[in-house]
Amino acid sequence: MKTLKLTFIFLLSNIFCLPLFSQNSNSTNNIEYFTQKFLNTRSSKNIEELKNLLSLLENEIKNNSNKSSNYVKIRTLLSEVYFEYGQLLNDNKLKERHYNLALQEAKDIIKADPENGKAYFIAAMSSAALIDFVNVFQKLQLMNDFDFYIERAIKYTQDNLDKAIAYIAKGVRFMNPPWPF
Repeated sequence: MKTLKLTFIFLLSNIFCLPLFSQNSNSTNNIEYFTQKFLNTRSSKNIEELKNLLSLLENEIKNNSNKSSNYVKIRTLLSEVYFEYGQLLNDNKLKERHYNLALQEAKDIIKADPENGKAYFIAAMSSAALIDFVNVFQKLQLMNDFDFYIERAIKYTQDNLDKAIAYIAKGVRFMNPPWPF
């Protein structure tokens, strides 16, 4: 029954988002469409839809290069999609690969926009997720990276909900032992 409800909600949201499909790729509504699609897909944990969204975002970035006013927002969303896709995967090698892609994309965004709080948050979460895949010395570096990125996420994030989530992530970090075991 729960699956039926989620499917129904997902279908309804797609019906209301269909007009966005027909819009030009350079439209300012494109980022809203991608964001809404991401939120719907993430909440339903639909791995195939998330994979399709990854392809759409990668193509959007290739086709628009640096021309769009929403270029940084689309790249930030792509980074978040890489991270969420990694969360849903079962294969550890693929998980690690997508966490690395998310981290690298977030780092590139930070170079272009050093006050992008969302990119810092994604970099922090990707660093934390990668801790499970590395040796002890690399864990220490990733923990330090997490601390750096989460502080910047708190500093630069304008949205109060995102800022609260960053504070929670920082709190969870300090609930664990300070050593990387």
